This record gives sequence, structure tokens and C-alpha cells, in this order.
Amino acid sequence: MKKSNLFLNRVFKRIAFFRQGRSSSRKFNKYYMSSNGESRNNVAKSIDYILGRILIFFFVFVVALTKFQSITSSVLISIVLLSIFHILTLKRGRKQLQQQKVNKRRFVASQKVYKDIMNKSVEELQCYILEIFKKSELEDINEFTSNGNNFTCNAKYKNETISVSIFIYKADYLIELKVLREFLLNSQKNDVEKGIVITTSDFTKDCYELINQISENFNLLLVNKEKLLMMIESNDMFPTDEEIDESIEEEIDESIEEEIKVRGTQTEKYYCLLLKETKIKKYLILSIFLFFLSFFTPYIVYYMASSGFTLGLACLTLIIRIRNAKTRKKISLCEEKNILDTLIENNKEI
Repeated sequence: MKKSNLFLNRVFKRIAFFRQGRSSSRKFNKYYMSSNGESRNNVAKSIDYILGRILIFFFVFVVALTKFQSITSSVLISIVLLSIFHILTLKRGRKQLQQQKVNKRRFVASQKVYKDIMNKSVEELQCYILEIFKKSELEDINEFTSNGNNFTCNAKYKNETISVSIFIYKADYLIELKVLREFLLNSQKNDVEKGIVITTSDFTKDCYELINQISENFNLLLVNKEKLLMMIESNDMFPTDEEIDESIEEEIDESIEEEIKVRGTQTEKYYCLLLKETKIKKYLILSIFLFFLSFFTPYIVYYMASSGFTLGLACLTLIIRIRNAKTRKKISLCEEKNILDTLIENNKEI
């Protein structure tokens, strides 16, 4: 019993260690360095990497050889300079990776927070916003007055009363100037000279211009989606590292599944084009043509091989055609049988 417990403890520790270290794993690093605008695949990147270093080596070698007239010295200088260049490139790559890691993880966390906000109910949203306000040092927050996706309240910040309005909209729906003017009128009616308008989307250009126009009479702060996420992050309300890892892993798995589907559809497309049933005659004619043509050219082996390959395609296409015909026949027989069975049952009922 003790041995089994020890074994289970070791397994759980290894799983915990794997979960802690997966944010720096090769799979995650590949995700951090991936770019939407990057059109090259991993093979192309590797070839570019190797060819770039070969070109640098030969360039340094030729320059050193013309100057020192010694192959050994030129090779040594090329190796040393290439090694220095490689080390500097690795250091630059690590810095770039760390920067990309921070940016990508923050982006994933922001997307998760935004998605959670948009999926919350009205009551959950009120509680969530109240928590943000409390952590932002807003005091004496009165009850929210809600109107669909809009929440309004008054609160105190450093003993000053301010009006706060929150609009929960999708990213492509911008807050218009009319909405801000209504907010200003309501604030002035309540003798409030400062206000904050928060949205999960953004404001139109006119709204930002309005701030400068009313700055003498009213202090207005506009908080768009990005500023709201920064506020949530500064109040330690972002997802934990483990939650971010889970989201990244899900995204990686989804991208792998999508890539497999794309490859599958491409393979199926090529398969259908290559072994189309209507191409049997074309393959046979081409095979016979290549066979006779081989006797009139010096490349007899090449033409014979091409003729055999084309004939093989014709035979394979013929086999697939026969198999598909049998399958269609079976399906039609099953359908006829089902129709007869339903007719017999209907007659029995009558």
C-alpha cells in the first residue's frame, strides 16, 4: 500500500511539474513565435536558416581568403565569426521570444476576460463591475440603474462625486456622440461635474473631440475596451497562469485539428482529381501512346516507366469505379428493401 501511494505521489508530482513548465515548452514557444502574417512553414524556415548561415560562412571565407591567402586561416576566421554571429542571433531570439511570450499571454488573457464579460448575465455583470470599482478605490457606490446593456451609478473618488456609466457592447459597435450628450445632461441634473464612461467596445472620433470641448466645465474620462482590460489587469483580476496555459493549449489543439482537416480536404481533392472515374480511357490511351513512343526515342526506360505508371493509374481507377458501382448497387437495394418493408407494414395496418 505504501509503495502504491509513493508511486501515485511521484506521478502527480510529475504531472504538476509538467503543468508548471509547459508555458516554456517547445509547443508553447512555437505558438508564441507564430505570426498571422507569416506565410512560411517550418521546413521553409529551417532551409532559410541553414542557407543564411552557409552564405555568411562562404562570404567571410572569400573575404578572408583574398586578404590572407591561406585556406586554413580563412576557414578558422569564418568558423569563429559564424559562431559569434550564431550566439548573438540566439540571444536576440531569446529576447524576442520573451517579448512575444509576454504579448501573446496578455492577449490570450485579455480575450478570455472579454469573452467572460460578454457571456455574463446582468446580475453577474453588476457584481463584476462593482468588484472592479471597489479595487479602483471608488467608494459609496449607489445602486446600479440598468437599461439593457447599460449600467449607470454614482460613486465617490477621493471625496468627489462622479457619475459612472458602463456600456456592454460588442467590439464592432461604437458609442456615438448622442449617448455621451445624454450622459452629460443627466450628470448636470444631478450636480455632478466629473464622469467616467466605460465600454467593452470603443467610441467614435466625435466623442474623443467632445472631451476637449467640455474640459472647462466637465471632466470626462472615456474608457474603451483596451483601457478597461488594463484596469482589470492592474487590479489583479486577470486569469491565472494556469488558466492562460489552458486557453493556449486549447487554441493550439484547435489549430492542429484545423490544419489536419485542411490537409485532409486537400488530399481528398487531389485523390478525386487523380482517380476520377472518367479518366480511365484517357489513362489507357496515354499509356499506349507512351509505350509505342518509347521505341522511337533514346529514353526507352523513362517512357516505359511512365507508360507503366499511367497504366497502373488506369487499373486503380477501374478498380475504384467497380467498387463504387457495387456500393451504389447495395445502397439502392437497401433502399428498395426499406420501401418494400414500409409498404408491407402499411398494408398490414390497413
